[in-house]
Amino acid sequence: MPLQKDKQVSPMRMKITLLIAGFGPLIAVGLFLQSKGFFG
Repeated sequence: MPLQKDKQVSPMRMKITLLIAGFGPLIAVGLFLQSKGFFG
């Protein structure tokens, strides 16, 4: 099972990966709107 290999990944790294996956699109949209002058 692939789950056996996942034990090598630390919980901290998993949290960071989830944060990047969660905030990545938000940051991308924010930069896109800023480049359009949406925030003045």
